[in-house]
Amino acid sequence: MSMELLLTTKNAHKIKEIKDCLKDTPYTLITLDDLNDQDEVIESGETFKENAYLKAKYYGDKYQMLALSDDSGLEVYSLNNRPGVYSNRYGKTPKQANEKLIKELKDKDPKARFITILCLYNPHTHKPTYYEGILEGVIINKPRGEYGFGYDPIFELDNHKTLAQLTIEEKTVISHRGKALIKLRGDL
Repeated sequence: MSMELLLTTKNAHKIKEIKDCLKDTPYTLITLDDLNDQDEVIESGETFKENAYLKAKYYGDKYQMLALSDDSGLEVYSLNNRPGVYSNRYGKTPKQANEKLIKELKDKDPKARFITILCLYNPHTHKPTYYEGILEGVIINKPRGEYGFGYDPIFELDNHKTLAQLTIEEKTVISHRGKALIKLRGDL
């Protein structure tokens, strides 16, 4: 028997990663586009966990469906974990955000991490369950790679490849979101 799981993001890249990871589960994945939903949830939380909860609760309660939200970002240690929860709004475009970050990191330690918090919210029990994924790396000063999105072209791994140099399948196995999704998948 198939159950429905509402994905509470409009980001096509995130939707693809989530669908790829959860494809063989007993859930039919529904997107906000499938529901023609144009609502915007204000991410007013001070943490990834708070923002993930706000989105999952809003849409889960609205549609009375099990809802999955994701809040992710980049934390650069030498910048007091900025851009953090503001990662998506750090520049007007991803390119501007990357350029701003590279400029701010001049002569600073480039160590950083991507973090994802998934919130699975059940509107019938009002119970959230959280899943965390972290990926360590460094910020480089010249973008590389043709895949990925956001900060992927400037986030370098231990193998000296950026996330943007990995295919979606390779990235899903090791990424912050992939790690959180694997934990979630174990509970589905």
